[in-house]
Amino acid sequence: MSRAWRGVWNSRLQYTGDFDTLAEALAAIMAAYPAADRISCYEYSVDNEFPVEVAPLLRSGEKWVPGA
Repeated sequence: MSRAWRGVWNSRLQYTGDFDTLAEALAAIMAAYPAADRISCYEYSVDNEFPVEVAPLLRSGEKWVPGA
């Protein structure tokens, strides 16, 4: 078994949107899912085979803040 070299895969295929900033992406989520109050977050590193869950983003009014 071998790991693909960094940059071999088109990393843009891993995302469902094309946003210049996180604020743009969060605004799109709020527009599409106005009742959403939590976004699960994952870290993808070249050292792990699977994503690692990290602190979620929690909605606080019109802002998103990192959860515990």
